[in-house]
Amino acid sequence: MPGLLDVYEETHLTSEKLPNKMKRLLEQRKAGEISLTDEEIYAKIKPKGKRNTRDRRTGVSPSITSLFGGFSECEKLRKEADKAMNEAAETKKEAISANEQNKILTK
Repeated sequence: MPGLLDVYEETHLTSEKLPNKMKRLLEQRKAGEISLTDEEIYAKIKPKGKRNTRDRRTGVSPSITSLFGGFSECEKLRKEADKAMNEAAETKKEAISANEQNKILTK
């Protein structure tokens, strides 16, 4: 599934270049100067103009929140996914250890 910044780039930019502000923030994150998530970067670069509510009423343009959930929801899901991955890694280690012990006992 594409990230929030990928969706923004595909749907809002007419050229192939990222906005300068987005580039700067992504470079700073890569260099370790800042620790912003994609959602926080999007919140900083999103256009701040008059919203066209007519499109939202007719269902033509869904809001980012309706597509991806709120920022806190995304962070909660990310933490749950990390926890599940850690648990899976621990279970795999235990299975390998048990398999090695089984081999030793059968010899």
